[in-house]
Amino acid sequence: MPKNTSTEETQDEEIVEPTWTSSQIVKLLQQNYPHIMQPPTNGITFTGNLECFVHCEELTGGCENDSVKVTISFSTSTNDMNLHIPVQDYIFRIYNDSNKTREYISFELNTLFFLTYARFPVPYVILPTELLNKFIQSNYQTFPDMKEAIIEFDDGRFCTLCSFVSGKHTYKHLKKSTQIQQVASFLGNLHKLTQFNGYSMFNLKTNPEEMMKIKEGEKKLTFVYMHEAMEDVIKHINEMKEKSKSITNENNEIEKDKFEKMIHFNNKVNNALDELQLLFEKSKNATSNISEEEQYEMEKELPHSIIHADIHESNVLFIEDENGTHLSGVVDWDDCYYGCQLMDFVKGLYFWCISAIITPENEHQQHHFDLFDNNLIELFKTTYFSTRGYPLTIEEKKCFKFFAYLIYYAQIDYFIHCCSAEQLYLLPHHLEEHDSEPSFVLQWFIKMGKELEGKLFSLILDNTTTNHEQ
Repeated sequence: MPKNTSTEETQDEEIVEPTWTSSQIVKLLQQNYPHIMQPPTNGITFTGNLECFVHCEELTGGCENDSVKVTISFSTSTNDMNLHIPVQDYIFRIYNDSNKTREYISFELNTLFFLTYARFPVPYVILPTELLNKFIQSNYQTFPDMKEAIIEFDDGRFCTLCSFVSGKHTYKHLKKSTQIQQVASFLGNLHKLTQFNGYSMFNLKTNPEEMMKIKEGEKKLTFVYMHEAMEDVIKHINEMKEKSKSITNENNEIEKDKFEKMIHFNNKVNNALDELQLLFEKSKNATSNISEEEQYEMEKELPHSIIHADIHESNVLFIEDENGTHLSGVVDWDDCYYGCQLMDFVKGLYFWCISAIITPENEHQQHHFDLFDNNLIELFKTTYFSTRGYPLTIEEKKCFKFFAYLIYYAQIDYFIHCCSAEQLYLLPHHLEEHDSEPSFVLQWFIKMGKELEGKLFSLILDNTTTNHEQ
């Protein structure tokens, strides 16, 4: 019987439902993946007692997924000598979002399985023992039915098992040029490989039209949806501002210097929220009249392929050795789908070509530096175009501004709805220990919005020659 240890236990008030326990995961591994519960003996026969240890550690937990690092190790004692077998690490993912169907998740697994065989640095899917045996019996020529690779948790949530990818992610202000090149090259190769053939491997020959239909029913990042979301953001902003006023009025009896500090800080936050709202009002005219039908027709003319759709810094891992920095893995593929390559390209610019953050130290020198780095933008786009095989098409250039605004809206939407008045404003009960990071992130978004038209559009569109047409 495997022994299990866990680091998922936290204080009761910190546990977010739904959750998991180490014993539940061990039971599912025993039932569905008995082959990984056996040591990689390589022909060695053990005469002593062999013990299996399973350690579970939560990496991320939230409304969409719980990702649990599962470490399986073995030890045996024979002839008065302890023999330790190398540990195996996996990622056990629990899908908390009930809208993610078995078919939706199987697209992610198909993509990972396909890319693994194409030697892309992505997690590989661990097949349940029964499905693995079928694959072996087919002489590795029948593409596994990935719906069978999805198991169910005790409460019905879907679960999958993949390899663990070692490495560390980088930070916005610490990026290296080699990292930008490797990310751009990864996206270019991904788009080039899957643009025309879809999955073409073993007995599975899926064409692009079939792949596009798989996630058609899911909520899509559309201009209509984002404008509705941004109207909600404005409503949320006004509610936070009203709450800050009421909190200020209710606490005007605190010490004068602390009260003035609170007023000054909160006025600065309100001014920033007003500026953000004005930026949205100014830019929404460019996209407000684009219906879902018009967006569909617009996107139909753009190059399509499998896209990652969430290529931010935390989803790309790097390792360092004596030869430099190397991309070790791109993870978190549950948002991937067959769609416009322009979506990945624009997100790559946002996540990998910004090299500055706003801090208390540089807050007052913002006009002396830019967020978007000219050299990183040039490096990213030239590497991506070279790897993909061609620069932006005429149709992509026409749509670039629309997609840039769309991704900008999406990031603001996520930030504002993850934030609360208690986090953003300086309040009496945390005058001494206030975390000012959210207010600096707010200023960062404002500066980013100003640089879109003032810098990014001209760098991409004015300096991009188009010699490829679909």
